[in-house]
Amino acid sequence: MITRTTDRMTYCLEHPTKKLLLMPVEPFEPNPSCYVCSETPLLLDVNTKVTKLKEVIDKIIKSKLGMNLPLVMIGSTLVFEDGDGLEEDEAANYALNLEKVLAELPAPVINGTKLTVEDFQQELSCSINIKHREEFDEEKEPDGMVLSGWSAPVEKQINSNGENKSAASSSSARATDDTVEDPSKPGMKRKLDELLETKENCDASSSAQVVEDDDDCTMLDGNPALIKKKRLQ
Repeated sequence: MITRTTDRMTYCLEHPTKKLLLMPVEPFEPNPSCYVCSETPLLLDVNTKVTKLKEVIDKIIKSKLGMNLPLVMIGSTLVFEDGDGLEEDEAANYALNLEKVLAELPAPVINGTKLTVEDFQQELSCSINIKHREEFDEEKEPDGMVLSGWSAPVEKQINSNGENKSAASSSSARATDDTVEDPSKPGMKRKLDELLETKENCDASSSAQVVEDDDDCTMLDGNPALIKKKRLQ
């Protein structure tokens, strides 16, 4: 009897690999910076009396959560929808809601209200719990709102020593440009400029040797119209 010990997710390959079109693999670990994978609920600290719906959509839903065409519901009331195919009266109504503060929406947003946000284009959905807060630090919290339960994606990879890999690579590249190892003396290093100068001298010597080995040359005497060929001794 076969017992399933773990779940699998399956990719459909564009080009067959080892005569296989379907490739089953173990699921990846949940990304802690992904609000969809995270088990931590989203909590938004915001002043519901002065903050407009447009600010929440632009600064939180689009900028932080990455939704392109969001749909915002408060309970069973749809207060905003973005995208093509909207009727003119619907689009006008949603445009009016954008300029309203949260507490004055058709379904007022107050402390403890839960927003349901969806993006059908990306098939994303989440809930945001609202916590009313009136004071914010202008330097640390310039948006006038704070989203908890979400973390920004890590853009730079950090190696095991805690150093930035890209920075380490750049430093290594600069070190390689500045110095190179001398094969004749292991462990010793000298400047790249010195090696380049040595190489240029070698090239010049080789060119001079070629000229000396050439017995025949063309010389011009006092009369430019008369050319004589002389043999070097």
